[in-house]
Amino acid sequence: MEIKQLKIFLSVCEHMSFTQAAKALNYSQSTISDHIKKLEVSLNTRLFNRINREIFLTDQGEKLISYARKIIELEREATLEISDTAVKVIHVGILESLVSYKFPAFFRKFLEENIDCRIVFKIARCEALVDLLRKDVVDIAFTLDEMIKEKDIHSTLLFEEEIVLAISGKKEINGVKDLNGMNVIISEGDQGYNQLFYNLSKGLSIQHGSFIYMESIEGIKNFVKDGFGLTFIPETAIEKEVKEKSIQKVIINNQQFYHNVQLLTHRDKYIDSKLKQLIDQSIKTYRR
Repeated sequence: MEIKQLKIFLSVCEHMSFTQAAKALNYSQSTISDHIKKLEVSLNTRLFNRINREIFLTDQGEKLISYARKIIELEREATLEISDTAVKVIHVGILESLVSYKFPAFFRKFLEENIDCRIVFKIARCEALVDLLRKDVVDIAFTLDEMIKEKDIHSTLLFEEEIVLAISGKKEINGVKDLNGMNVIISEGDQGYNQLFYNLSKGLSIQHGSFIYMESIEGIKNFVKDGFGLTFIPETAIEKEVKEKSIQKVIINNQQFYHNVQLLTHRDKYIDSKLKQLIDQSIKTYRR
């Protein structure tokens, strides 16, 4: 029993004529007859009685109609759900600072141009993104870190992002010594740009106050604006606050710090047409 045979069967039932079904489906009458015979053989029953050039459904034929419709509808649903023409869900692993401040316009444009796509974001720290790719939790990842050099991970450099030391706009800083004793509000972990901060503090021999670990970028910024301490953060994330002068950047010894915004995929990951389009557009938009 084949889907094609069932569709022909339903057409014959609709027209109660092999000839009319052939015209409707653009087949020859012999093709229609052949498929019905094969269907009857596969089911080991007669579906139509042929009397005086007319056809009539048998009891078994009547029973098959509802099953045929259900089978064809299931086939249609499966095709829509599974094939590349179905709504495509792309799972993206990404840092909060990137998805909130650098990439919103890009993803909005992509979704507007691909209305058959959905994107599910998995917000994670740098050190977790590679593991999410390896476990196939995400299809693609965007990180801000030193260049990833793992044999099973393909990394594409998109651009460099400046990481800045920032404090409340209300404070006055005349030198490194004024940073001593300040509380530090940063995300947890010692990877990514946090590592840059720890190296900076060690190199300048800064003695900090309390460390407050917070996953929310907005939370970090609010603490800094209120004068609770300093942070080390991507410049993009505080552009608005710097313009408003509620947060200020602190430049030490004319030093600038950069980390690499990278697009990551697993080398064994199957890249379908929509995922490839997202990758290509990311590179076209951001690669410098």
